[in-house]
Amino acid sequence: RRVHGKKFFEPRRPLRPQRRERKAVTAQNLSAQDVKILVNIASASYLPMRKDVKTFKDEGYTYLRPLVEVSFMSYRKSTSPSTSFSPTWNEELSIPFLAPNNDYSPNNLQTVDEVLFLNVFDQLTVDLLSDDRDREAGLVHHRLERRWLGSIKIPFSTIYFNNKIEGTFRLKSPPVLLGYKSSRQFEQRTLSAGISEALVDPSSQREGSYLSFFATIEPPLAPADPISEKFETSEETELIAYADLWQASLEKSFPKRNFTCLVVDINGQSVFVTRYLKALAPPPQLLSIKDCDLNQMECVARYVANIPFVQDSLAFPGVCDIWSTCDQFMTMLAGDEEEHAVLLCNYFLHMGITAYLVMGSAIPEGSTAYVLTIEDNKPQLWNPSSGVSYFFNDPLCPLTSVGCLIDQNNIYANVQQFDQPNRLSFNLEATGKWRPFFSSKFPARELASVQPASLTYKKTNEDKRKEIQDRVEKKIRDSMMEWRARYVTRWNRHCQIKFRDLLPKLEYSRGAESDTQHQEYLHGLLEQFHICGFPINMPLTTMQAILDEVKSTGVHLVEGSESEFALAVYLHAYPNSVYSVWIYVANLARKTTRIS
Repeated sequence: RRVHGKKFFEPRRPLRPQRRERKAVTAQNLSAQDVKILVNIASASYLPMRKDVKTFKDEGYTYLRPLVEVSFMSYRKSTSPSTSFSPTWNEELSIPFLAPNNDYSPNNLQTVDEVLFLNVFDQLTVDLLSDDRDREAGLVHHRLERRWLGSIKIPFSTIYFNNKIEGTFRLKSPPVLLGYKSSRQFEQRTLSAGISEALVDPSSQREGSYLSFFATIEPPLAPADPISEKFETSEETELIAYADLWQASLEKSFPKRNFTCLVVDINGQSVFVTRYLKALAPPPQLLSIKDCDLNQMECVARYVANIPFVQDSLAFPGVCDIWSTCDQFMTMLAGDEEEHAVLLCNYFLHMGITAYLVMGSAIPEGSTAYVLTIEDNKPQLWNPSSGVSYFFNDPLCPLTSVGCLIDQNNIYANVQQFDQPNRLSFNLEATGKWRPFFSSKFPARELASVQPASLTYKKTNEDKRKEIQDRVEKKIRDSMMEWRARYVTRWNRHCQIKFRDLLPKLEYSRGAESDTQHQEYLHGLLEQFHICGFPINMPLTTMQAILDEVKSTGVHLVEGSESEFALAVYLHAYPNSVYSVWIYVANLARKTTRIS
């Protein structure tokens, strides 16, 4: 076989193949059968371990049989089950994608609000024989069941706009998972048994479970053309001209970094971005909450994270990225990364904290906005949409690239060799590392803020809170019975009362309640039943989003009518009708049933 000379000298890496760039396909060349979402499930790490069946000596743990189910719209595909709390699959799952009205044009695709769910389950074998004599006679009657361990949600728009999603992601796991315990304790025992700590993955030092995967659309769909038209503006002509030159120069040197000077407001006007930053007071209640395990910064971040998240492509279809002011954001109670980040940054500024708006890229969302705080020379990054903070050197921080930092007075472009947060110096006075917008070359000027003088907060009506809470609980209960239409669904009222007592405590601890506390409180029930249950937390958005979240856990997928169920809902009200929704759901099987 003849080999071209150039090909002969190209490096061959059979153990590290590289994906090739694919050409986007236009809507005219597609049919309903052509388009698929491909998800390659690579591995997971530090999944929880079962406690019910003894396998390790003197411990109540057993191996898992974990699998990953990918669901999108009405389609579901699963990997094969593995046998480890840190399993490897390397399996590709293909999910058909049907565009609304079979229209694959960019204008239609960016309005799709469906979500791709990746749920991790533990597969159990349930022995349905009730008489030991039948077992001794060799009879076998088993049923396979799944128990939910955690999930990752990726909006379709995220995959569409970014072309692909790839990396290691932290699972959104319940704070308490009845019947399971952290596998990290087993890992710590291996360390004490003499294994060098240097051999342990550094990610193990951070709580949580992780899933590694790659997702893309095949064939790649043509994205919407970027909006290149000039918007009307009230900014000085000199400022606009310099902003265009400054940003163009940076993008030429660093084409993959996110640099932002001018943004578009809700009226379609170009606004210089520093005008959005101004110290604004958060609700006073957040700074004086008693019986709360969170510090003030965490309380404020949690409040912001509970304001519903809505992509601009859904809120303003066919329009460019729109930046709302904080009062507009609080009125609509909906916004994307920028609105959440600006509000959180302004709250921190009011609290006397050194804070910056971070424009960069993260996984899985792609282009995004975070908040950087610096206290005692320790940079910390905040994801405003989740309320979670990370130290800048955390290798598992979802923020993968920093393009620029923005404060009330200036923009600082990252011109360092690297853009990963854990490889950056955050010394903004080093002009060789951070290029300021305003400098001796282009002096600063007074720019009035577009934000209001202050934000108005109103106490949420308690009767309204209770009404919504009851409505949500009734809708989930009715839906679970519909999902189990073939079987009788029995409700355990005693367990439901216990769950209702536990839920408010979870809000004040941000889900940091220990599994042991729940085990002790549910001791009487746990002596009678195998309980598979967990609390779920989310902002109050739509009823359908809540139902999708509960249904995706598969808690209702228990065949037969012998199992019982428990459900409790608690809505925690924050000022201005911002709610944190807690749902505690479980299925209960009497301990005459054998599970392995």
